Amino acid sequence: MRASSRSLVVFSFGSLRAKRLATGIWAAYAQPMMTNDRFQPDPLAESNASPGERRRQIVAAAAALFWEKGYHGASMRDIGDRVGLLKGSLYAHVANKEEILLEIVSTTFRCFSDAFVRAREGDQDAVNTLHRALRAHLRVLEDDPGSAYVFFHESRCLGGQPGSWVREALSRYAGLWEDLLRAGVRSGAFRPDLDTAAAALLILATADWAECLPGGTGHDPHDRADRITRLVLGGLRPDALASPPPPTVSPL
Repeated sequence: MRASSRSLVVFSFGSLRAKRLATGIWAAYAQPMMTNDRFQPDPLAESNASPGERRRQIVAAAAALFWEKGYHGASMRDIGDRVGLLKGSLYAHVANKEEILLEIVSTTFRCFSDAFVRAREGDQDAVNTLHRALRAHLRVLEDDPGSAYVFFHESRCLGGQPGSWVREALSRYAGLWEDLLRAGVRSGAFRPDLDTAAAALLILATADWAECLPGGTGHDPHDRADRITRLVLGGLRPDALASPPPPTVSPL
């Protein structure tokens, strides 16, 4: 796993649980779930749902639970309770908790990567493309923050071959942003000495915290993308001031 993607997991999303507890928008997720607050299946979920629809309900409930409690903190019984299924009935739809986690991670990876690829289509101006990519990333976060958290943080609970795939997926996603920045360097839109790996990490970490900008949850992703783009461009443009050299430390 490349350093940039490993740092992305720890820095960009590793603190998300603490962040949502510290802000009112996520306070509801910090409260214990009482029995009468659990999801009450509607007729579709009880008797008319197809096996595929029922599985989607289970996966969605698991994503919310993994976000609230963490992968290891949520049990199959918890998932069954959330969707109104006994534990034994749950296994008719999914093999185990790891299978559910892998499905959440693979689906979310496709959402992020497909949104990024679409954002790079059309106008090739580096600044405009960066803005579109940020807006697409923020939209995925806003549409399903629980699954995004699971992808970037709880996915490391997968071991073996699934774990290797997840590490590759994280590395590939960070690499998409680095490629975008390198294209901007080649076109002259961004400074020639830009550390693209560090810049990609900075942009993604900033995007993670963008929900805390004034306006709160539901703030227009286009507006937030614009604000982040303007914020980071000062360090990306070729006319940006060069960073001062690190101080020289005299030996003791």
